[in-house]
Amino acid sequence: MVKRGVFAYFLIFLTIFLLYIIITLDKLIFPQVLIRGEQILKGDVSDTIRNIIIHQCSDLKNSDDYIFINKKEDGSISSIQSNGIKLNAVAFNIAKLTQEEFNKIKSKGISVPFGYVLKSSLFSHMGPMINVKLDDISYIETNYRSEFIKSGINQTVYKVYITYDSNIRIILSNGYKDVNIKTEMPIFETVIVGDTPEGFIDLNLENSGIKLKEGE
Repeated sequence: MVKRGVFAYFLIFLTIFLLYIIITLDKLIFPQVLIRGEQILKGDVSDTIRNIIIHQCSDLKNSDDYIFINKKEDGSISSIQSNGIKLNAVAFNIAKLTQEEFNKIKSKGISVPFGYVLKSSLFSHMGPMINVKLDDISYIETNYRSEFIKSGINQTVYKVYITYDSNIRIILSNGYKDVNIKTEMPIFETVIVGDTPEGFIDLNLENSGIKLKEGE
């Protein structure tokens, strides 16, 4: 009877000790895995976005189908206008292609080496891999932004950027973290000699862009 009592107490102590170890390790490992998972996710998705934007926007710099530059007789620019329908089409393609490429990343998931949680450069790539799952993208938003930059005497550089914004959730067995991914790339540039054209407000870029939500 005494031996059974001692053994029972030993099992209780061992169970409590193991639970303590698990909880302690979980508190140490969980945040570090999420941090590394976020870094990997941002790197993979950002590279994908940049490649898609470069491919989809390659024609914008040399085509009057998207951005019209009207000039005066002396060669100076009188106004700059945009084709909102075609710019919207480009923004939509970027959002859809990004969504498709993300689904490929999601199917593979993200793996974080256990050595990373030790915060040692020597062991950061060693040890068993901890799998991090990805949820669907909650939304993808692509828009355009333009700016005028003074450049030298009587010259202004006009630039158009495309902006990308999305939200992705990374998931571990006991928690999750929402990761916001933003990037911006220049897609059009021209030099204006003389005064800034008064007609630049016709660009209407604030109405160009697209937002896709989960399931669309």
